[in-house]
Amino acid sequence: MLMLILLLKPHALLPFARGTGTQTMPASSRCSASRKAVIQTAALHFIHEALGVKTAAGEEPDDMDFYEPNEVADTLRNVLWEEMPPFSKQSFRRLDESSDTDFYAVPRFVQHIDDGAVASTKAYYGSLFGDVAMRRYGNELHPVDVLDLCSSWLSHFPDVPSRYARVVGLGINAVELRRNPQLTDFVVQDLNRRSELPFANESFDVCTCTVSIDLLTKPIDIMQQVSRVLRPGGTLAIVFSDRLVITKAVALWIGQGDLEHVQTVGAYIHYGGLSTLSEPQAIDLTPWRGKRRRAQEGDHLYCIYATKV
Repeated sequence: MLMLILLLKPHALLPFARGTGTQTMPASSRCSASRKAVIQTAALHFIHEALGVKTAAGEEPDDMDFYEPNEVADTLRNVLWEEMPPFSKQSFRRLDESSDTDFYAVPRFVQHIDDGAVASTKAYYGSLFGDVAMRRYGNELHPVDVLDLCSSWLSHFPDVPSRYARVVGLGINAVELRRNPQLTDFVVQDLNRRSELPFANESFDVCTCTVSIDLLTKPIDIMQQVSRVLRPGGTLAIVFSDRLVITKAVALWIGQGDLEHVQTVGAYIHYGGLSTLSEPQAIDLTPWRGKRRRAQEGDHLYCIYATKV
């Protein structure tokens, strides 16, 4: 089982248990596309069988290395959503169902995405904060109030304190949260145990969730809460990469390709937005070298966002 899990995405950096050490797969050990597909398919059938999730005959994950410039954004354009969320209890099962509070009790001061992805995330958030400030206050430099969900010792925000009036981190480990230099305040809460956010209505201009959406077992409930605490004109931004904590990621996330992850997060927002969030939109934040789409300089990285109407 361990062998199958470690080879699930051989082109990516896989933190097997987030924060316990990041394992880098050297270029020489990368698989061919055909061999990787065989390994992925075998691993997914094994994992899905353990989780009780049915896999369609012949189904296998996409080999998601490169996209055309508009392909990610097009994934959430003109979607014909089903009336009810297409998820079941099985969708949010995990290989490790132990308490997340216990699992993350020991501080883990590691970076969960590589330097290129960090730089891309900071640049995106800098642009987002300016857009929200202009929309809400008529000045792109006006400080904004930010809620950082699933926060830890790093938020990957621009290092410009004047951009923030307040930055509240909600996370699971107090020691990590105290080490985060960008937080003005923090709340310790396990969102998989209690999804209600302890904030008044319309408290924040921006809500972020960075590289943690794959871990949430009640994402639609949390989206409902986000829509409540955001101010009109405020924005929710969910950033995720192609890394995952295989033992703690929810079943529906395991084995999906990147575009399927885009669709999944878009569905969370659509069904949880309570008609107060705009339809979700997607951005490809993957770092590339110049205009050469095959010259990747960082982890695959995406953002799904919506605005409070």
